[in-house]
Order: sequence, then structure tokens, then C-alpha cells
Amino acid sequence: MNQVQQKVSCAFETEVISGESSLKRPHQSFKVIASTRLKASAVESDIENGACSEKIDGTCTFVALHNDRPWLWARLDRKPTKSIEKKFKKYQQQLRNWEQNPKGKERPPDFHWDAVKDFKEAPDDWIPAHRVPIVEGIPQPDRYGHMPGWLPLAATARQYCWHLDTVQLDAGLCLLLEQKEDQLLEVRVERLDSLKDCTLELIGTNVNGNPYLIGSKAAPLHILVQHGSIAVSRAPSPEYDALVKWFNEDSDSAVEGLVWRCANGMLYKVHRHHLQLPWPLEQKPRLCRSAVTINVDLSLFTDVDFEEKPLFTKLGRLHGKTYDSLCDIQL
Repeated sequence: MNQVQQKVSCAFETEVISGESSLKRPHQSFKVIASTRLKASAVESDIENGACSEKIDGTCTFVALHNDRPWLWARLDRKPTKSIEKKFKKYQQQLRNWEQNPKGKERPPDFHWDAVKDFKEAPDDWIPAHRVPIVEGIPQPDRYGHMPGWLPLAATARQYCWHLDTVQLDAGLCLLLEQKEDQLLEVRVERLDSLKDCTLELIGTNVNGNPYLIGSKAAPLHILVQHGSIAVSRAPSPEYDALVKWFNEDSDSAVEGLVWRCANGMLYKVHRHHLQLPWPLEQKPRLCRSAVTINVDLSLFTDVDFEEKPLFTKLGRLHGKTYDSLCDIQL
């Protein structure tokens, strides 16, 4: 089962460099980079033999039951209140200063979260992500104040309109991008019940600045990609020097990052920013370098109303067509 319920850990021990803007978050006055040392847990998980896939740059979703029906859920992490967030950022800066200049036996600064008082209220339908600790019925944040969770899509939720583009919830259907055995891609209609308990990435025109150059402002295109489904068959060994060389020289390396799924269920990643490399790229990303077939035959769903689902109907008109790239699909 492919799930990304929590933030995926970097495969390497990381280092914080203060005073330098993050490549990923330019407003952030420090950056987190990978050291050359693999994490002990990654070695123990036998990352070397883990299944390697492309890290997809989108927004995370989850398929699970809602009112006894298979449903698409949007990622919604509970956030600290503004006052507590301000205190936590101050603590983080104090901790970085202490780590760079520890003062003898002086104890490092400390911070404790109060899961009841420090966080904004969640919507009634919100559920915590798997493995979020629950104490006396109350979800608990990690030490960084992360409390990931999920919210079922509502048909009228304007903030999730791009999610809703990709699903016909009444019929339990979604638009899925999948990699076939020959490395070619396929856009098809999939039943949500076949994806139950899986997490997927929503990508497209209006998601994360559209690094895959999909669709257009006039004719936006959004689609779901199951986590772990875009394999990288010629991936390098998870060693620092090998990865730096691969990201700089290999034709397959035009990706946001790599994710390893280990036999024990652990996940590890390396983002280009961990190696101080840019993303998005000026050249066409790897996901847009394969031919893609449209397999959206709406005649198979005679009892389904697609009238209010224009993306389904537009792709349905392209059924059977093959394009050189996702970028070439014109709706």
C-alpha cells in the first residue's frame, strides 16, 4: 500500500545553515541541507534495496471512506495560533544559535507544545493522519509543531476546486495518471474504491506554480498521481556523491527528488534542495518527457452524470489519443 501520511524524512542527516535564504522557501532566513551521512535508520531499513520512485511536486490527497463511501480527502495540517507560532520561531532561532555556539554546560533552550491551547480549531470532519500520536483522545503535534491530517472534500468547497476537478464523488470516480510497464504514461478514469487507503499527489495548472507545465490558464488541467507509482528504474545508489552526480548529469534526473520505500515500510527522500540544487527547472521535467495516452472512455459510465465535470468531458473527447508529453495535451 502506497501511503504518505507524514512528512517524509530526508535519507541523510541534515544541517542547518543560518543567514542564507532557503532555495525552497526564499522568505526563510536559513536553509536545511543534507550532510554526507546517511541516517542510521535509513541504513537499518536497507534503503539501498528500497523501491525508488520520483518525488512528485503537488499537494497530497488521501482516499478513504466518508459516510461509508470512498472519498477524496484533502491534506489539512492543524496550525499553531499566531502568538504561539511567533514564540516557536523565536525558540528555533535561539536553538540554532545555541547549536552553533554552545555555551559550556548551559542547557539548550526548550519548548513544549500544548495540543489543546496552542493550535487552531479543526473542522468537525478533520481526522489526524496515521501515526499522529493520540493522548486521551487528543492528537499530539511533533516537536516541530506539525499535526498533519485530512479533510473530506465538500462539493462546494471553493478552496479545493482543483481537487474537485479530478473527481466525480457521487459516482466514486477520479482522473488518474499512471505509468505503464513500458514507461509510457496513461490518463484514465479510476474508481476511488480501488485506491482506498492510498495517498496521491494532485498536480496541474494551478498547483505549486505548475512545475510540470500542464494545461493553461484558459484550459487548466489537473490530475491525481498515486504515490510511488512513477518508478525511477535507473536511480543512483543512495550515497551523497552518487546522488549529486546523478542529479547533475543523468537525463532522468529532471525531478523534484527521489523517494525510497523500504521493505519495513519506512520512507526516505532526497529533495534537490537538500543538495543545494534548484527546483523547478528550466528544462522540461522528467514527468513530461514520456508519451501519454488518454484512456477516458465515458461511454463505460452510462449511469454517471458528468455535466458538471468539464475536465472529465474534455478528456473524454480526447479518448484514444496519444501525445508526446503531458505538456502537449490541449483541452
